[in-house]
Amino acid sequence: MIKALFFKEWLKLRYFLWVPFMFAGAALADYCLTLKGVLAMHGAIDTWNGIIAKDTIYFTSLQWAFVLGGVWLASVQLIPESTNKRLRLLFHLPVSSCLSLGVQIVTGLGAMLALFCVASLAFILAGRYFGFPPEMLMPMFRTILPWGLAGAVSWCATAAAIADPSFKRKIVIALIGFGYITMLINGRGFASMDSSLWLYILACLPWPLALGAAALRVKEGE
Repeated sequence: MIKALFFKEWLKLRYFLWVPFMFAGAALADYCLTLKGVLAMHGAIDTWNGIIAKDTIYFTSLQWAFVLGGVWLASVQLIPESTNKRLRLLFHLPVSSCLSLGVQIVTGLGAMLALFCVASLAFILAGRYFGFPPEMLMPMFRTILPWGLAGAVSWCATAAAIADPSFKRKIVIALIGFGYITMLINGRGFASMDSSLWLYILACLPWPLALGAAALRVKEGE
């Protein structure tokens, strides 16, 4: 039955899973082209001085790839389930409803993790192509860690907002999610959240439960 649940998620995602990776690819292309243009205009020395001394970040578009990727995947997964309150059917399957919801959450967050890993690998390879040493690459990589977390929150908030039967709660969930995402992507400089990242992770841990709470309200017929 678990395989069947995962297969159902795959059927929903199979034609749309590539879209967030396209977002990330476009963001990385923008980063590379922007950096290449700056290098051509100002030279390597001035460009590196700007990166090191002024914490100039040329890859901010990547944060939106993660956030929009989360919104997209959650929409693809939950809109079919929430049409005509079909989500209520999860509570009538011959398996635990927690397991059914867990498969959806694991699939969605697993896809977001895959997106982050692929984008991070491409980001590091791009940095190596431009000749950045590890001493520069690692702070740059740690800069995008909170953005990956923002993508996960984006998925959870979107999924919960779509599933919840109350329009007012949809708005509240969306606003709270927006607040979390804004907090995670508004760091200043490279690796600016290093010392407090674990606190942000702890603060975001309850987010997967939001979808379960929304589904429970659907079951209760609100």
